[in-house]
Amino acid sequence: MSRQPPSSAIYDGWVMHRRLAPRHHAFRYRVFALLLDLDELESLSRRLWLFAWNSAGIMSFNDRDHGDGSDLRRWLDTKLAAAGIVADGAKRVLCYPRLFGYVFNPLSVWFCHRRDGGLAAIVYEVHNTHGERHAYVLRTDSEAALIRQRCAKDFYVSPFLSPDCVYNFRIRPPGGDVMIAINEQEAGEPILTATFSGKRKTLSDASLFAMLLRHPLMTVKIIAAIHYEAVRLMWKGVQRHAHGVSAPAGAGRDDADDRLRTVRPSAAGWAPAPRGTRVPRRGHRKPHGARALRILVGLRPRLQPDDGRARLDRHDLAEEIWRP
Repeated sequence: MSRQPPSSAIYDGWVMHRRLAPRHHAFRYRVFALLLDLDELESLSRRLWLFAWNSAGIMSFNDRDHGDGSDLRRWLDTKLAAAGIVADGAKRVLCYPRLFGYVFNPLSVWFCHRRDGGLAAIVYEVHNTHGERHAYVLRTDSEAALIRQRCAKDFYVSPFLSPDCVYNFRIRPPGGDVMIAINEQEAGEPILTATFSGKRKTLSDASLFAMLLRHPLMTVKIIAAIHYEAVRLMWKGVQRHAHGVSAPAGAGRDDADDRLRTVRPSAAGWAPAPRGTRVPRRGHRKPHGARALRILVGLRPRLQPDDGRARLDRHDLAEEIWRP
C-alpha cells in the first residue's frame, strides 16, 4: 500500500486589508502560514529540525495558543457537537507558527473533515490583543471550490469597528493555493475587506529555512503592524469603540470553557455575560514607538502590486468576494 503524502504544508502569500468607510485605508504585507494536520504534528516534530510541537524551537506550534488550551481535538469535537455537526475525519488548522517562541494569530482557520474526506465545517478562531479568543463554528454544505458563509459578529476585535457587524466569509480551501476572505458589514453597509491568499509549498526543513530567511521577524511584524495601522487610523480620525471590559481571569481560554466569560454586545455596548462585574476601560493609550517598530521590522504597506505575481488573488479579488 502506498503511503499517503502529508496534508500539512506551507502557504506563502500576502495578507491584505482594505477599509471602505468612513475613511479609505489599505495595506498589504508579505506573510506565510502553516497548514497543520493534528494527526501529523508528532511526526512533523520528529522529522523536521526547524519545527517543534509543544516545545521550544525556532519555529513551533503550541496547543495552548489555540482552543481552550487543552487537547485541541477534544475542544474541536465539543464545539462541533454543540453545533450539531459530525466531523469525524481530519482536522487541519491554517495559522501562523511561533517564531523564536512568539506568535499572535488574529485568525486561525480550522478545516474539519468527515471520515470520507468531505469538508464538514470551518471553525474561525479569532484572537484579539486583549488575550481573548472566540470561535465561530459554521457548517459547510457544499464541496464548491469557493465556499461562502456568513455570521453575526459576536466578539470584540478592533476598536475601529462597532458591535453591529456581520462577517461574510469567502473561502478557497487549501489545495494548490488557499484564500481566506472576510467581508465585514457594519449597520448593513460594506466597511472592510480582509484577505489572505497563498501558494502551497512542501513542508520541509529547506522550505522552512527559506521562510525564515524571507520573514525572520514575521510574528513580531504582525503585532507591530496592528499597532502601526491603528496609529494611521487614529490619525485619519476614524471613530473608536471602547472594549468596555477588562480582561477576565483566565483570559486566553476559549469561551466554550466555563472559566472564560463570553464578551457579547448589548444595548450599552460591549459588556460581559452576567457572571460577575468587569471594570470599564477609561480611554485608550496610543501605541508608542510605531515608527521605530516600522523601521525595525521593515514595515512598508504596499498599496499597489509590484508585478503580476504580487497580486492578491489576481485582478478580480475585490469584486469577486463581494458578489452575493
